[in-house]
Amino acid sequence: MVFGNDYSNLMTVDSVESGDSVVMYLVGECDIGTVPVLTQELRKALDEKKHVVLDVHLLTYIDSTGISAIASAQESLAQSKRQLRVVGAHGIFDRIIRLTKLDGHIPLHDSVDDALQAIATG
Repeated sequence: MVFGNDYSNLMTVDSVESGDSVVMYLVGECDIGTVPVLTQELRKALDEKKHVVLDVHLLTYIDSTGISAIASAQESLAQSKRQLRVVGAHGIFDRIIRLTKLDGHIPLHDSVDDALQAIATG
C-alpha cells in the first residue's frame, strides 16, 4: 500500500532482451512502494516465456516485498522450465538471499555475461 504517494520513481527497471532471456537492470530502492515496477516487468517476462537475469548491483535497498516478488517469479519461471539468475548481489540483498537460503534456488553471478552463459549451457 502506498498511502496516496507515488514512490515508483525511487526504482527503475530497464529491460534488455538477449535471445531467449531478458536482462533487467534494477536501480534504486525495491520496497512496498516500488515493487509494482518490478512485478510488471517480471510478469511480462513470464508471459513472453523468457529466462530472467536480474542485475541488482545498483539496487540500494530491498525489503521483504521485493524478495517475495523475486522468489515468486523464480517459482513461476521454474514451473515453465525457465531460469531466474541474479547478478551483483551485495549488502542487504546478498545477506537476505543467503540467510533465507534462496541462493540454493536462485543462482548468483558476478556478471551478466556469466549468468547468460549459465542459462545457455544449463
